[in-house]
Amino acid sequence: MADDILADDEQREMLADMMQCMPPSRVDRVMGWRNGTCMAAIRSGRMRYIQLPGSSRMLVTPRFVTEFVDKHCTFLMPSCA
Repeated sequence: MADDILADDEQREMLADMMQCMPPSRVDRVMGWRNGTCMAAIRSGRMRYIQLPGSSRMLVTPRFVTEFVDKHCTFLMPSCA
C-alpha cells in the first residue's frame, strides 16, 4: 500500500511541474538567456520538451530547465585575488 501512495505523490509532482510549462521564448526571458537559447537546446537534443498530439507547439517544464542547467551549463567562480 505504501508503494501506491508513493506513486500518487510522484504523479502529483509530475503534474504540478507540467502545469507550469511554458514556451521556449518565455523560458529565455525568465532565465535571462539570449533569445533562442532554449529552442537551440531543444533542437540539439540537450533539453526535453512536451508536445501535445496534433500540435506543433513545444512546451518546457521547470524540471526540464533544471535538467538542462545541471547537465549542460558550466558555472565559473570568479578568482579571489
